[in-house]
Amino acid sequence: MKKRTVLTYLNFSIVCLLPVFIYLRRNMDNKIIFYSAAMLVIVLCLLSLFLLIKRYKNSLISYVGIVLLGLSMIFVVRESLDQRMNFYLQEALTNYLPSASLEIKGEKQYNVNLAKPMLGQNLKNEKRTLGKFYPELPYHQSELFLVDKYLPGNPSVSYRFVFKKPYQIDNQDMSKKACIVWGMCSYFYHGYADIDLKTGEVIGLKIQYMDIK
Repeated sequence: MKKRTVLTYLNFSIVCLLPVFIYLRRNMDNKIIFYSAAMLVIVLCLLSLFLLIKRYKNSLISYVGIVLLGLSMIFVVRESLDQRMNFYLQEALTNYLPSASLEIKGEKQYNVNLAKPMLGQNLKNEKRTLGKFYPELPYHQSELFLVDKYLPGNPSVSYRFVFKKPYQIDNQDMSKKACIVWGMCSYFYHGYADIDLKTGEVIGLKIQYMDIK
């Protein structure tokens, strides 16, 4: 009876912690808190597995529980690995986007330079101002530049990212989005960062506003 009670409390804790972990995954920019929550979920899953196998050995309950707990651990580990790259990007951009909570949506190698100015735009009357959206571009397709340090032959990696939490730049909320249902959202603002592979320096950083009209 004691083992069953302990097992019940452990499973209840896991069920309660998983939504908290998902919330932290979507909103947290503190590595210590995020990974502490991930480690806690994994430890509880392992304890539950041990007690489950010991209490319900060779039973249907044991098999179902092993599958569910195993899937929970796989989910937590995979999300933690994905979040590692988000933390890396946040640290790289901290001088330009302090306290921003970012999520990588795409990565490209070999000097793709996604953060360079858009090609084919008529910018002859445009005055480049760092940190301001181009007023000469159509509002549904505008962009601002925060970093522009390109040099010939820089080996770089490019990231496309979104802002997970409200963040103000040029009096605009960079996290603005339209959602059909929870978790299925389209972001109006996308960030693009180019980072030098040799030095880790940010050589290009821009935010682009895209609104389908």
